[in-house]
Parts: sequence; C-alpha cells; structure tokens
Amino acid sequence: MGSSHGDYLSHLVAKLTPWNVQAVIDNSSYARVNFGIMGLGKEIDYTRFSSMILIHYTRETNEYHIITSFHDKTLWTMNSKHPYFFSPSRRQIRNILNEEHLKTQSAYPKPKYISYHSIFDKDISPYHEKIKLYECLKNLGFEARLFVAKDKKDIDGKFIKNLRHGMAMSLKTLIQKELPPLLEEFKNYTPPKLKKQITYETDEYFYNFSEVRNKIKLTCQKKS
Repeated sequence: MGSSHGDYLSHLVAKLTPWNVQAVIDNSSYARVNFGIMGLGKEIDYTRFSSMILIHYTRETNEYHIITSFHDKTLWTMNSKHPYFFSPSRRQIRNILNEEHLKTQSAYPKPKYISYHSIFDKDISPYHEKIKLYECLKNLGFEARLFVAKDKKDIDGKFIKNLRHGMAMSLKTLIQKELPPLLEEFKNYTPPKLKKQITYETDEYFYNFSEVRNKIKLTCQKKS
C-alpha cells in the first residue's frame, strides 16, 4: 500500500511477482510510467514532466508569479543510441495499464485491488488511465474497487482533504479503513502451490521473473 509513486511500486510488485501479493491498497498511483520520476522530463517536456513544482504566490496581489520545476537525473535517456535508452519495451514492462500483460497476470492468483483517486488528477496520475486500468482488472476477473473523488462533497477534512493529486489523504485513516477487513478475509489464507515464475512479452524482449529460495531473478531474452 502507499500513495502515488509508492503505490505504483505496489502495483508493479503485484505484476512481476503475483504469487507474493494478496492485496493492494492504493491512493493516487499512476497506471503508466511517469516520465518525470524516470528522469526524462527535461528531454521530453520539462513543463509537463517535472518531478516537483514550487509555485510562488503573492498574497497582496493574489498572483502566482514564479513557477520552479525540479527534475530527477537518472541513467535513463531518450537517446536511442545510448545503452540506457528508455525504449518502448522498457516502458511496457513497467506499465501497469498493459492489457496483454494483465491477461498474463490473470492466470496467476489474483490480488485484490482497492484504490482512491481524484477526478482532477490529470497530470501526475491521469484519472482516466486509472479508470481504464480498473475496468481491465474487473473484466479479467480481479476483484478491483476504485473510488473516484469527484466534487467537494467527497472532502471530509479527515480522510480526503482536497481534490488535488494524493488528496492530502491520511494513510493512517486509509489503513484503519481498508486493512482490517482484508486481514479478516485472509486470516485462513493458504498460498497455492505453483511454480513461481511469470513471463511477459514486449516489442523487443521476453521478461521472465522467477523466485528461487526467496530471491527474485530476472532474465531478459531478446526476441529474434
């Protein structure tokens, strides 16, 4: 569980090792790779894909007059000749909203998904992508529940405090609300005996994730 990028990682763990995850409790994670977090914002569009923005406000004039954008620096690049080129395949394996990959995952034990998202979250974690993700999950037989905060009546001041990205949500309250029913539901859970291995196909590679002696191994095979 978590918020934003933290719960994007929760969804990613459920994708890459579905035998290890029984449930995901989410607040405002993104369904596709966030280019700002990957350090690609300045190469693509520094105004859209910054990792953080500070907006300076002048109370006397009621104006937002200076916007400061911050960008992560990582090894990834959009230079196709570079060994760390963030190619379509490298995006595909990291996207949660990938219908073919979700079909592959659906053949394994299905985690339960619970998510909260603001309808006004359009840049960092576009809500329309989240809606499509949860529709895909439901169509594939996953138990998936998405609550979309749509207007001021959804703001209670304790759990949801605004309609921006993350909704200033209290994670403590989120835990208290969603975790106890899950613990009760799974108290007699017995992990199924299955081969701990899953393979995803992308444009360029086959990504195979496996677990041996509690260690996760990745093998990446280039398609011929």
